[in-house]
Amino acid sequence: MAEQTNNQPQREEPSLSELLQIRRDKLAELQKQGQDPFRITKFDVTHHSDEVKDQFDAMEGQTVRVAGRLMSKRGMGKAVFSDLQDGAGRIQLYVRIDDVGEEALARLLGDNPAFSVFATALVGLIPNCAASVVIAQLYVEGVLGAGAMLAGLLVSAGVGLLVLVRANRPWRQNAAIIALLYVIGVFWGLVCNALGVVF
Repeated sequence: MAEQTNNQPQREEPSLSELLQIRRDKLAELQKQGQDPFRITKFDVTHHSDEVKDQFDAMEGQTVRVAGRLMSKRGMGKAVFSDLQDGAGRIQLYVRIDDVGEEALARLLGDNPAFSVFATALVGLIPNCAASVVIAQLYVEGVLGAGAMLAGLLVSAGVGLLVLVRANRPWRQNAAIIALLYVIGVFWGLVCNALGVVF
């Protein structure tokens, strides 16, 4: 059998020492911000995810403390959705920037620039002009990077998406157009991040 060769340049994986240095730099940044992950703290859990879901109406207005692992996070403008998994199951969290502050949201989005590109492009699909205003404002405030801002604004079609869906009846064609918009925005946002483009 002939051996197949891949003509694409292989991306070099960082060495163990480089990975350790990256982790140490992140640790130093957290400690500089007064958030030492090695400090012994106590977090009193009041409920588990299944209890919150089962007794949601009865718990409305109460403070509930759950702990677990964040399995996913999706940014939507000035809000973030996350899935938290604990020993009892999984629950979806909704976090508004007005409730937690812009610094906390900036940390959440800044920790994963690729995630912020995908999430901001999704926000750009919201069919109104406010989405592009929010994206631009978050970029100016330093919450979003250049790649995420570019992805969101490239995808943003404003009310044009509503006109397209209403005037163009074949839903598959509309879905293909919207998906293509999203893919193009994400692609150029990721390229912008990879090249380190800053405006």
